[in-house]
Amino acid sequence: MSYHERPEISASKLKLIDSDGWRAYEGRYITGTIPPPPPTDATDFGQVLETVMLEPDRVDARVFVGPAKEDYPGVLVTMDDLRAFCKARDIKPGTRKADAIRAIRSSGFAVPVWDEIRVEADEARGNRIEVTPQQYADILEIVELAKNDSNARWLFHPSRVVQPEAFWEHEASGLKCRGRADVWLPEQRIVLDVKSTRRTTPGGCIKDCIELGYWLQDSQYREGWKADHFYFLFFTKSRPFRIFCIDWSMEHSAFDEYRSAILCELSDRIKTNDWSEDTEGRLLPATAPSWWSKQQGERYGIS
Repeated sequence: MSYHERPEISASKLKLIDSDGWRAYEGRYITGTIPPPPPTDATDFGQVLETVMLEPDRVDARVFVGPAKEDYPGVLVTMDDLRAFCKARDIKPGTRKADAIRAIRSSGFAVPVWDEIRVEADEARGNRIEVTPQQYADILEIVELAKNDSNARWLFHPSRVVQPEAFWEHEASGLKCRGRADVWLPEQRIVLDVKSTRRTTPGGCIKDCIELGYWLQDSQYREGWKADHFYFLFFTKSRPFRIFCIDWSMEHSAFDEYRSAILCELSDRIKTNDWSEDTEGRLLPATAPSWWSKQQGERYGIS
């Protein structure tokens, strides 16, 4: 059984409850009617960054640097490109891309065609994560920047433990929990988590910690490793590359209380198999926000 298939409660499960509610948890983890979300370009970038930064010996097995159109002068990409190439050489292109490519090859031309390049790349990629040459160059630059940052260089400390797993029981709820950290520093009792982000300010990263449920990860991992500190290391994906180290020490007691409340309610719901929401079957009154009412009043001349 893989780590993600294990039944213990992870931070990701708690994030789903906090963001989408009990019915979402039921569908995802109880009935299996809601599939896990597919990977996105953002998650792929983050996974590649973590691999290059934390497990460079596994890059070849996990990462595939794909081709770029810029590396193929005169490459034919669209059907219009293929038609124009054929017309200039008195070749009948047919009505489909495959017909045009076949006609060009039959005529002996070795011009690069993007569809063929992509087929070869897909075969070579296998199940590895693909990034563009520019993305990979950016990631290498970010890693070098991290090595010289006073906070991020903890990621490369000789005593670091990469991708450690922890399993424990939450005392108040009795639920078994699990966690997989990016980096654990046992001597310093610090857990580090790497995040790639489109945000460009510390405030934006702090907002993500709240809105995306990262605060639950903070509480979960501190408990799992009995850590004194949990630091989020945010790496911006756009230039100029920045590193923001976020420490939520002032909020730890509140985070732990909120997370414990979720776990205790989850324990009760598991026993009763009740996944109903408080809003079900209720008439929900709504009030327009004051800013909207003011905006509409000014728009229509109503005071």
